[in-house]
Amino acid sequence: MRLVFAGTPRAAVPSLVRLHASGHEVALVVTRADAPTGRKRQLTPSPVAREAEGLGIPTLRTNRLDEEATARIAAVGPTSG
Repeated sequence: MRLVFAGTPRAAVPSLVRLHASGHEVALVVTRADAPTGRKRQLTPSPVAREAEGLGIPTLRTNRLDEEATARIAAVGPTSG
């Protein structure tokens, strides 16, 4: 099954890892855009984005599901049903 995974917090990472390990094709991960953190306000990826990078899964980092984002999701051709 070809999937698009959506998540941001650390709590979503185990689900992403299990889906990836289960033989399903995670074609894209949708997560929030990198956000400034810490005293120096450095842009930092979400925990899910970091894990997706480590697994070699492309990410869509956005704060809005606008036309561009939905077009990119549709372009990966996730399986439905």
